[in-house]
Amino acid sequence: MVVAQISVFAVISLLVIGYAVFGLLRVRITNPPFSVTVHLRSAGGIYSGAEVAYRGVEVGRVSSLHLHTSGVTITLSIDDGTKIPADSIAHVYDLSAVGEQYVDLVPPHRPGSTYLHDGSSIPVNRTTVPLETATVIFDLEQFVDSIDPDDVGTIGREGAAAFAGTGPELKSILSDTTDLVDQLAATEGNTIDLLHNAALLLHGAAAHAGDFDRFAGSLRTLSATLARSTPTIKKFLDAAEPQTRLVNAILAENGSAVSVLLGNLATLSDIQVARIPGLRSLLVAVPEFGRQSPAVVRGGALLGAVNIDQDQQLCQTGVPLTNPLSRARSRLYAASCGPGIVRGAANAPTAGSEPSTATGSAQPLGPSARLSPSGRAQVGTYDPVTGLVSTSDGKLVRLGPDSGTSGWATMLTAGIAR
Repeated sequence: MVVAQISVFAVISLLVIGYAVFGLLRVRITNPPFSVTVHLRSAGGIYSGAEVAYRGVEVGRVSSLHLHTSGVTITLSIDDGTKIPADSIAHVYDLSAVGEQYVDLVPPHRPGSTYLHDGSSIPVNRTTVPLETATVIFDLEQFVDSIDPDDVGTIGREGAAAFAGTGPELKSILSDTTDLVDQLAATEGNTIDLLHNAALLLHGAAAHAGDFDRFAGSLRTLSATLARSTPTIKKFLDAAEPQTRLVNAILAENGSAVSVLLGNLATLSDIQVARIPGLRSLLVAVPEFGRQSPAVVRGGALLGAVNIDQDQQLCQTGVPLTNPLSRARSRLYAASCGPGIVRGAANAPTAGSEPSTATGSAQPLGPSARLSPSGRAQVGTYDPVTGLVSTSDGKLVRLGPDSGTSGWATMLTAGIAR
């Protein structure tokens, strides 16, 4: 029994010691590592047995190194089961200025879906090596030799003279810089939002790049036109000075008269403001009358409608006017105008007014109505509210090119109705 226990203990001890020895020597009986070949322009100080890392974690060792005329080929022994993108870049780095070199495998920004396997190869264009120490020392020597000691002395003296006595100011600058950094740290979120909005703005500007190009082209054309017109502009500016002096002298000599003229213009403007609705309607009716006027004459006859009701009274505006020169009130009195009075400014259309649709004030003509002796005209009554006219055949018709005009505007275009 004791012999069996000692035998089991000896076997376990041998297994543990063997595992430790093989692990120390990096010799794996099961799951052996796979080999990857890396092609370098130069060795860069790498050596056989150097560490191989992926994302800062050791994943293997450099198993062999071969020199040839076109560069150096090294073989990496990578632990089994390690997934490294096949398009990774192999960098030869130094652990420190005087430290050992190692190979660092870095995946690209967007790695592919395949991984390194046994027999994979990394080409020269996906490798980097550090600068050789001799090259660094030689370049440093060249740099030091290019510096003139006299220039260094001059820089030292001028620097001392420039910063002499500026200690408090420099301290204040450093303190303000610290406060600025603290403020930036406190507003980090707002700064990120600002950068995001700036990105949106830049994207919008990029989307309208064509508009900017057209604007730049138009601006270039304008600049060229102004450049060609420089002599004319210069002449204009030269002539503007004496003209300005002349106008200034006229205003200085006739200041009182100009004041009276401006006052009269202001009074006239006030009068016209009260007549804006009528003027607006007139500006609408006159172009339409001009457009339709060729149709007034048909077959050698002039077509038209005449209001012959002589019993209608004239309705005054009822607004006393002021003489712009004497400032005296005119002898006008307010009048009470009934609905039966058509003529007068009081019946001018106003803003927002709508014509009535009543038809009671225009009555059909009686049996005594007849045509004029020429046979080309009729005599009838006209209703200014509805725009209806009674004809000799007992019908009520609406004059004018449309049914939405006021009475007086309809009379302007009555003769051209179809």
